[in-house]
Amino acid sequence: MNRKFSFSLVFSCLLFICGCGAALTGAGILLLGSSKSSSFSNGAPQVTISNLSASQEVNDLVRIEYKIFDPESHLVNLSIEWKTANGNWNPASMLVGTVAGETSDSTTGLSSSPTGKDHLFIWNSFP
Repeated sequence: MNRKFSFSLVFSCLLFICGCGAALTGAGILLLGSSKSSSFSNGAPQVTISNLSASQEVNDLVRIEYKIFDPESHLVNLSIEWKTANGNWNPASMLVGTVAGETSDSTTGLSSSPTGKDHLFIWNSFP
């Protein structure tokens, strides 16, 4: 029996036994299950701090230089936090504006790459 005829026979039997709705659902699952599935991978981004230093020009500012790595070069959103001695986490306040010729990068829509993209966050530690 050729493949097309056997599929038609099975499909007709399913229609007769189960009714149209269930048979069509079963046939769809059968067809989809036999097709080759596409593989989709999405590696998690990674962030490394390359330099952490206090600002020489302005008190209370901390320069955080970091790199974002992502195998697929997706845009990345960050949440930057600091921890107190008692263990509570708090959001780090980003410097708004320019000080000593430097401006913080945003924390949303940041570029990344498999080899890493450099970014700067200037933390206003006493806003």
